[in-house]
Amino acid sequence: ARYASLVKLSKDVAEFAYDDLDEYNRLVGVLNTEFSRLKAKRGNNTTFGAGLNTDGGTLDENVLDPPFVRTKGCSANPNATPGNRKRGPTCGNCGVIG
Repeated sequence: ARYASLVKLSKDVAEFAYDDLDEYNRLVGVLNTEFSRLKAKRGNNTTFGAGLNTDGGTLDENVLDPPFVRTKGCSANPNATPGNRKRGPTCGNCGVIG
């Protein structure tokens, strides 16, 4: 419950501060200071904050597109172009589509 209340509060703060650059920079500084304080309080050898990217940079991991999955009943080519679509029903006498 405490975790959820912190997350809710941080989302509310972010909602108000994201579009004002001065407020954003101030809050990022406050949060970095608090994070450093809590990390020092717990000790640097714990797993507190493990896996978080707190330097504001980008991760050096390549993110690939997910594999393409077809569900049961999917047509053979889901991205059909006008040239390879199935023709609709035709008239038996004249052959006109419709």
